[in-house]
Amino acid sequence: MQTDSKVFRVVAIGLLAALVSICTVDTPVFAKRTGPMTKMGRGLKNIAVAILDVPATIGRAAHEDSIWYALLLGPFEGIGNGLTRAVAGFLEVVSSPFPRYDRPLYDRRLGESPIGRYDR
Repeated sequence: MQTDSKVFRVVAIGLLAALVSICTVDTPVFAKRTGPMTKMGRGLKNIAVAILDVPATIGRAAHEDSIWYALLLGPFEGIGNGLTRAVAGFLEVVSSPFPRYDRPLYDRRLGESPIGRYDR
């Protein structure tokens, strides 16, 4: 009886993995489709992820710049990045019915610095 549950568990995990991989395939046909829902989704994602810009910026600054810059000025830079991302997300949600669906307002990765590396 124990081996039946293990086999069932392995098959269920395999089917779930196959389903996830099929659902997340991004074919060129779907990649070129943009519309109001794409723009609204991008805006909602930016609003939801904006708070994560603070720790991501601190981590990036500690890795690229220096630990002192990361501890002293990283939180302020992260708050600025997060607020910019949240405002851009809000503007994309509000303007989602209007064209220009293929160009995001804020196109930076989490924690990416808008000013480049800090050099002493």
